[in-house]
Order: sequence, then structure tokens, then C-alpha cells
Amino acid sequence: MLTLDNHLANIINNYILLAKVNKQQAFDDLVKDEQTLNFLANRFGSVELQNALAQLDQDCNNESNLSLSQSLKHGKEPVNSTSTFEKNLKHSLKSFEDSDSDDDDKSGWEETQALYEELWKRKRQTEEQSIKESHQKKEKKSNVVPICQDYRVGFCRYENIAHIGKCKFRHEGKRPTNFAFTLTPATPSEDQTWRTKFVQAFEGGNVTVTSIQKIENKTLETMYKLKSEEIRNRRKIEEISNFEPYLYHGTTEQALNSIMTYGINIPSDYKADPTCPVSGKLPISICKNDCKLCTQARHCWGNCHMYGLGAYFADKSVKSDRYVYDTNGAKDHKTGRKMLVCKLFPGKVKTIDTHLNKQDQHHDDILPPSGYDSVFAKGLGSNAKVGFSVINSEFIIFHPYQCLPLYLITYNKA
Repeated sequence: MLTLDNHLANIINNYILLAKVNKQQAFDDLVKDEQTLNFLANRFGSVELQNALAQLDQDCNNESNLSLSQSLKHGKEPVNSTSTFEKNLKHSLKSFEDSDSDDDDKSGWEETQALYEELWKRKRQTEEQSIKESHQKKEKKSNVVPICQDYRVGFCRYENIAHIGKCKFRHEGKRPTNFAFTLTPATPSEDQTWRTKFVQAFEGGNVTVTSIQKIENKTLETMYKLKSEEIRNRRKIEEISNFEPYLYHGTTEQALNSIMTYGINIPSDYKADPTCPVSGKLPISICKNDCKLCTQARHCWGNCHMYGLGAYFADKSVKSDRYVYDTNGAKDHKTGRKMLVCKLFPGKVKTIDTHLNKQDQHHDDILPPSGYDSVFAKGLGSNAKVGFSVINSEFIIFHPYQCLPLYLITYNKA
């Protein structure tokens, strides 16, 4: 018949197999199992149990047992714990049933069977619960929506889009709030340089620069660096150009403070409300889609935004002058006209140097072409076709922090 030592050995073995622990850890688990210890004490006596446990504890301390992870490390096959446990259980019960035991021992057979079955049931439940929790963790992890990478660097394109899709990613993380700019007179060297460049880029136009002011905005400088770094990390070195061109940008005068404070405005896909203090004088809203004034009515093709709903820049001041508006939304004023000089980080540039197939071919593009960070529309000069190509070259970006405003130029036209 099974002795107390046989019972303890089988129980320890089953702990090792099911819990995947070593012998010492299995012993520690056993001495915490009050139900099993009470059964064994009632059957074999408390003193005998204490002596057997003391001997078993000494054996555990003296014996070196490889854990499951160590066994695998040394090339041993993993044990199928459940099937091995069931095999040992049946063997133990059969040994007890077939042994030459007296009636008292026989009467305890059902009790012994119940003990082992209860042990197996509890270990099996623990194992199943562990598997279930593991699956739940994997499922939860797989269901987590990735963080929007553009939002992490300050702007998600879909923040001012109402009709052309929605962002599929999670908007998470703090965004800068301490935007502020200062305007100071350009240094004599800067003043002279940009007066000369501006007049030359006006290509024979009768223009006089009245002032050049330097824009300083520490937060925008930080966001520009973050976006540039994000592009560099995402692109292979050979894919992008590290040149940062200084380009002109014309806009409505009422939008200038917003641009110098928060960065360049990326057009939305809806019309501006005439009463909106930010976008009211523009044909298309530059507000976010939570603006209470802009109507959200769809902006449609109107000989505008040939290369997408992005921010446009030119290397010719005469080109950008076409988009300079005063505070009343008029662009025929002659004095006090204002234009920005901005630094761009284009990243990987998509060049368009041919005529478009249709005039509105790219009008509804809200992002650069797949695999690119910006668009360069090459000016075709006298070969340009109205609505299908441009005379002067243009750069188009779709993220505000690819641009850093540097100078505000005030000028008069004859």
C-alpha cells in the first residue's frame, strides 16, 4: 500500500510537473496547502507527518534540482504536465488499489482518490486560468490602436479635415501650449541680404522694402526640430535631402499673428465663414474642424490648390505676392504689404515637372504622395498651361512644423 512518503513524493512530483517549479519550490507550495496537509495528518497522524515533512525538507535542501527553464537550456524535452500528472495519478491509485491492504486501508481508498482528483482539478484550473489570462493580454494588446505619429509631433492632418476621411490612430500625449513670438529688427547684415534677395526675386517689379523684422519663437523652433528629426528617423539617409530652403509665403494679414505664434496654417477641406476672425477673408478655412464659425461646407475646386490642400511656398517673391491680402481681404493695396520668409524641411520630395492630366487632379490631396514628405511643382515658364502646370516653382507641405517662419517683410508696390 502507499506509505506517507509515497504520498508526499507523488504530491511533490505533481507540483513540479504542473507548476513548473523545482523540488524546493514544490515543497514550499505543499506546506502552504492546508487541505492536503489536514488529509494526510488525519490519515497518518500529525507526528508522522511532521517527521516526514522535516525529512523531505532536508532532502530538498541537499538535492540539486534543475528547473524547467534549466532543463530546456540543456536540451531536454519539455514535459506535458497535464498528461504526465494524469498518468502518475492513475498509477498511484492503481498501486494503492492492488496493494495488500487491510479493510481500514481499503476504506480509505475513495478518500485518497478524491484527494488526488481534487489536487489535479485545482492545478488544471490554475493552468487554464493562466492560459486564459495570457490570451486576454495578447488580445488586449492586439486591440490597442497605435499612436498617431504626426500628433506626437504636434499636428494630425485630420484635425482640420471634415469630409476627406478620419484619423485611424490614437491621439495621445501632451502638446505644447506656451507658444509666443517676438519681432525684432533684423541685423544690418540680415536686412541687407533679404532686401536684395526680395527685390531680385520680384523679377523687375517696382517694389520697395520698408522693413525686415526677425521672428523668434522658441516653441516653433522646437517643433520644427522634432518634425525634422521624425522625418530623418523614418527615411533612409539617401532618400531625403537635408537642404532647408528659405522660401516666401504670402497670406492674409489677419493670419500673420496666428502663423508667427502657432506655425503655418494648413488648409482644411471646408469653406471659411465670412465672420471667422482667422479664416473669414479666405476662400478656404484654415481653422481646425472644431471651429464654431466655419460652416464645414465642402470646399470645391476653384482654380486653386492645384497640388493638394497644403501650404504653398515659392522661391520667387513675385509669385507669393499674388496671395498677399490686407485685413479686409483685398489684395490690390499698394502699401504696407506683408510677406513671410520661412525655412522648410521638405524631407523626401515628390517632383512634378509635367502638366497635370486634369485641373483638379490633386485638389483633394490632404497628404503628400505615399512615400514622400512634400511636393515640388517645377515651374515650366512659358511652357506652362493655365490650370495644368505653373510658371514659377512651388513647394507644398502638409504638416505645419516642416516650416519655421523667420522674417516678416513689409513692402510697397508702385
